[in-house]
This record gives sequence, C-alpha cells and structure tokens, in this order.
Amino acid sequence: MNIPSRRTVLTAFAAAAATVPFAGDLGGRGTTAAAAGVPTPACAGTDAFCTNTGLYRNTLYTEGDHWARRYHRSGGVAQPGALSTFPATAVIAPHGGCIEPGTSELCLAVAGYRPEDATAVAGTPQYDYWMFEALRTGFHDALHITSTHCDDPAALAIVGGSAYAVSLHGRSDLPPSKGPAKQVLIGGADTVFMQRVHDTLVQYRNAVGLTEADVALNIGTAGVDEDVNGNEPDNICNRTYTRGGVQLEMTTSMRSAMFGDFSSITGRRRSYGKAKDGAADATTARYWNFFVNGLREAIAANERGAVIPL
Repeated sequence: MNIPSRRTVLTAFAAAAATVPFAGDLGGRGTTAAAAGVPTPACAGTDAFCTNTGLYRNTLYTEGDHWARRYHRSGGVAQPGALSTFPATAVIAPHGGCIEPGTSELCLAVAGYRPEDATAVAGTPQYDYWMFEALRTGFHDALHITSTHCDDPAALAIVGGSAYAVSLHGRSDLPPSKGPAKQVLIGGADTVFMQRVHDTLVQYRNAVGLTEADVALNIGTAGVDEDVNGNEPDNICNRTYTRGGVQLEMTTSMRSAMFGDFSSITGRRRSYGKAKDGAADATTARYWNFFVNGLREAIAANERGAVIPL
C-alpha cells in the first residue's frame, strides 16, 4: 500500500484546511463548496441529495435551522521539519442529530467531549471530530448523504489529516434470526483497527456484566449485512492518509439502551447513560460506559500499537 509521508500529509492538510469554514461560519451560510478534485457521484438509494455540497447549496433546507455541522480541529505544529501534534485519530458521525439518533452524542463522548455542551472533559485525551446533524425530526431521509458521497470540506480535511478514523452510524434492528436486537456491526478498511475495536469492546462488555446475548459484536460485517460493511475506498471513514478506518453500525435497540430518553435531541443530551429524568440508572450506564469507554480504549490501544508513517 502506498502511504504518503506524514510531512506530505501536513502540507496537504494545511491546504485543505484553508478552505474549511471556521466554527463561527457554521451558523447559517451553508454555501461552502466541495474540495477540489472530489467527483460528484450519482445519488445513492433514496438520498434526496447526491453530496453534502448539493445539500448545502439548496435553499429548501438551511444550515442552523434544518441541519448543522459541528467539528473541532486541534492546534498543531506545521513548520518545516516539525512533526504534527494533531491527534492521530478522528471520530465522526456523518448522520447525526435526528438522522441516526444517538450518534452525535456518542461521537462527542468518544472524542473526549461532553455531549450536552461539547466542552472538553478535563484530564482525558481529546480527538478531532466532525458530524453532520439534522436538527428536526422527520428529516432523516431528506438530509441523509451516503458515506461514500460525503464531500464536506471539514470532514475531508479532518479525516484526511488523520492516520485513523472511527465513523459512528445507526441502523434498524436486524431480524431475530440474525441475533439479539442490540448489535454493533464492525466494518471498515482497516482490518487491524477493526479487530482491536472488536476485542476491546468484548472485554468491556464482559467487564460490566453484559453477555453476547445482551449485545452482539460482529466484526467483518459483510457476512452479516453487506450494505454496511464500510470497506469502500470512498467511504469517509477510509479517507485517512493510511487509506483505512473503522465504521460502527449500531442497531436502534443498541443506541436506545444507552439513553434514558431517546426520543429527542434534548432528551438524549440530558439522559445519556442515565434515567429519563437525568438521575442515575445502572442499566443505562452499563450500556453507555461499555461502549464509550471500550471504544476510547480501543482507539488508545490502536495508537499505541500501530506504527504511524513519518
């Protein structure tokens, strides 16, 4: 596999980042063009818009009202001869908010931020993140952009400047013949990272007293459900400079088990790992903690064990 050097990537990252809007631009402009050289594919399945750019340029759905982009890029050193201090791993949620509920909150938590206000959790590592969110219920179909067609400039810059990426998704429950209702399907193009995620999540699941009957963790999802295997080169999770990433598809039952109130954005921000009213709840906490803590440990273990090209 031909992997570009980290210094080459830094130069490309700086160029790409120059086209990315700052956080203050995310309130309602919605006109940022796609990164140069990214082809515009035909629409996938039932998607109303072929790409993020196509959605951003339309006037029917507006940024800050119907949808939003949230992301964070860490500061870094990009001087000649200096290595970057950007995090090696990016965490993303291409279908957050009301599209695939729960993925926004999980994206922030796994990246080391509080889901309720996106502030950094003190004393814990932070990772770069990006998410696209529908802000209203009932818009999950109209605002869904398939992951292989994602051309958001911030997503391309953040993922492209990272060695590894974790992409969080939601899907409907599988039929009973496919196993328990609560499942995590682990796909992507980085098979080493996929195995680390699977093994670490198994350990954390067992440590909190959950079993395979409670939560099934399936690696190599093509054998379970080929439409979510996440191994396409154009999938945003695989647009890292090592040309691979990990995609996690969580069933509705799996995601809803991590929240006391799964019915709305406000409810999910208030009740992640807790009861509906925000009080402590051991069952909800078990599911939330096993997944968030386990995935964060998998990311840390992957960064410790993998050799990042220089």
